[in-house]
Amino acid sequence: MKFIWTSSLTLIAFCIVFLADLVRSDHKKVECAGHDISLSQQEIDAMKKCFDKIGITSLEDMKEDHLPCLAKCIMEDEGLLDEQGKPHKESIMRDIDTAVPEKMREKYKAAMEKCIDDHANDFSPDDELCTSYRPFIMCVLQAVNNICYVAD
Repeated sequence: MKFIWTSSLTLIAFCIVFLADLVRSDHKKVECAGHDISLSQQEIDAMKKCFDKIGITSLEDMKEDHLPCLAKCIMEDEGLLDEQGKPHKESIMRDIDTAVPEKMREKYKAAMEKCIDDHANDFSPDDELCTSYRPFIMCVLQAVNNICYVAD
C-alpha cells in the first residue's frame, strides 16, 4: 500500500535517517512497517531548502551535528513551532491524523506526544547551534525507527 505522508515530524525523521541520500537522487520513497512512504515534490523541495540553509550540499556533508538544525528548519518552515519556538502539539497531532496510515496512527501519535512532552520545553529559539533541539529529534528518530522497523 502506498501513502504520501505529509507529517512534518515524519518528514524530519525520514529525511534525516532514511532519505538523506534519496533526496539528492531520483528516488522518492521508502518503506515503513510494510507501507511505501512517498514524498511529494513540495516536501523534497522543503528538505532541499533546509539542507541548503544549514550548509548541506552533498550526502558527505551530512553530519549528526546537522540533525537538530535540520529539524528546527523544517518545523519552522511548516509552522509547527509556536510563538515561543516550542512544538505546537495540536498542529503536529493534526498532521499525524491526516498523514499517517490508520493502522499506525495511534502508535505514532503516542510516540510523538511523548517526545513533545519529554523534550519540547527545552527548545530555545535563540539557540543558533540548535543543541536544545537534539533530545527531541533523537526521540522522534527512535520512535519512527521503532514504529517502522521493530516488530511488535
